[in-house]
Amino acid sequence: MHLKLRLVLIAFAGIAIFLLYINIVFLDSLSRAHFKRMLPESVKALQSLEKSSLVDFRLVQSVKHRTYENVQALFAGKLDFTLNPFGVYDLPPEPLHLEVLFGAYRRRGYHTLWLEDLCWQWEWGLVKDLLALDAELPMADRWRRFQAALERAEVERVDLSLASCHVLKSLNAKDPFGKVPVVCFNGKLGDEYFLDYLHLYHGAMAAKRQPYISFFMSNTAHDPSGLRAKNLDSVLPKFIRSADRLSNTLTILLSDHGNSYGPYPEDTVDGKLELYHPFVFVVIPDQVRARLGPAKMDALRGNQDRLVSFLDLHYTLLSLVDPKPVVPLEHRQFRVNERGLWQPVPENRTCAEVPRLQPNHCICQGFEAPLTNRSFYAPLADYALTRLNEVLSMQFRRGNSRSVASFGACQKLVGTWYEHISEVRTQASSAILTMYVHARTALLEVDEIFFVILEIIYEDKNVVRLLSFDRITAYAPYAACVDEGVQLKLCVCSKRKSDMLPLGSVSFNAPSELDALGDSRCLEKVSRSHPDGIIMEIVNLCREEATVRIKLEGRNMISTEQRQVQVHPFAMHLLFVSIKQDERFKWDYRVYLKPIS
Repeated sequence: MHLKLRLVLIAFAGIAIFLLYINIVFLDSLSRAHFKRMLPESVKALQSLEKSSLVDFRLVQSVKHRTYENVQALFAGKLDFTLNPFGVYDLPPEPLHLEVLFGAYRRRGYHTLWLEDLCWQWEWGLVKDLLALDAELPMADRWRRFQAALERAEVERVDLSLASCHVLKSLNAKDPFGKVPVVCFNGKLGDEYFLDYLHLYHGAMAAKRQPYISFFMSNTAHDPSGLRAKNLDSVLPKFIRSADRLSNTLTILLSDHGNSYGPYPEDTVDGKLELYHPFVFVVIPDQVRARLGPAKMDALRGNQDRLVSFLDLHYTLLSLVDPKPVVPLEHRQFRVNERGLWQPVPENRTCAEVPRLQPNHCICQGFEAPLTNRSFYAPLADYALTRLNEVLSMQFRRGNSRSVASFGACQKLVGTWYEHISEVRTQASSAILTMYVHARTALLEVDEIFFVILEIIYEDKNVVRLLSFDRITAYAPYAACVDEGVQLKLCVCSKRKSDMLPLGSVSFNAPSELDALGDSRCLEKVSRSHPDGIIMEIVNLCREEATVRIKLEGRNMISTEQRQVQVHPFAMHLLFVSIKQDERFKWDYRVYLKPIS
């Protein structure tokens, strides 16, 4: 379909800004490599475009392997590195600020359209990400609440998105994640309806000479098997070819991250890396290229093999309608341009200079140095898991204050194995260590996998701390038995009750030794000795809070930095960890523990 190009020139400080129609198609949970594996016809469609029409950014680094953070970076240019790594929430800490980008476009006379294949009456999608979800309200009030949130976000229309509830209901599903082998209605794929609707919408808007920015999110690839993405290959090629004929439209086809669940990311190194390597393809018809000019097009093409992120894409889109976009101070560390990818990205940019919310893998070769998997790292793995258990115990105690147990249905995690260890050295005084920790519980002998990020600071005192973690294995199945107050991402639970005291377990082949702390009748030490380190926890068996003062001395040692620990009633806490720093030299430690009444 050949449409007459509508171009409005506005002069700001000598710079000509022209309005283009923007068409964004977002495929959730589909890595660049998996796109090429599963969508060969779509790849052919891209290759069939004129070389000058397609820009393929081959090195896109994901902000996080979750949609919310990537979309927040894309639309709002917002990155929150201050969140407590254990603060996983039912609702996001703040809404998606779509109004940053959509608002800028609407102020230039654009219409905004958001399409998604999720049901607004359920717990996922825009209704959740805009903090409009409240299942306790009557449906009419919920709709008004959602409408108000859309207005604040500058989302003018959601149109066909509202049909998703009806389509999913016809499949006896509330969402399209995993359990639905294919989303079809009346013999057509759900994605086909949306892509056809976009075609009609573009035609209608162009006929009325009304500019627009549209965003469609498909969740077809959000499937643990990785197979359902194949369905896209029957409808996407037609859309790709038609995009090159929309002469007044810039079309962006992208994903946010790779497949988060299933055997591939859980069991393979490639799957773990693909999780953070999405794709961005930009289709630019000839008339649009002419209006952009050679400088912008040269910059786009030059950036195809440079490391880029969704923050770059944010400024790319924002600068089309904002004559003087401002890059805030906190973004300058990422070496972003105020005009995004319309200007050259630094050729020597590294993963230290793109936004990555941890835990995260760099897609660039050589940035993370793989380490040999050996027993030297067992105490570090044990420390990471002990910290997770400490948080799990505290969450249980806060949500179940009448209980006299340290753990509830969500059992204490016991380490079985660790693997895929890597080190990143961005400065001489510290190192970041990443590893995958396998754990199970006394009741369920199935390994759960956690991705943990540790920081080791080499200064006057060598200190280790857990920066962040994520759960690699699926945890939604435990929603039926999770304890009140416990974060689902930490929970491995069973409705069966265990009579076992969860203190005396063997973790990473190190047995736990129990001993009273001095003359205390309430405080019980739990220690595990490894050849190259020791972990010590403490549990309070009484209703009174206690404090334990710690003095730790030693040589060739990495340790935790806390001086004293508040021990809450019936809760388990980490006291300290002491780990050999250098394998070549002897390690020893001395610890003095004193309970304070």
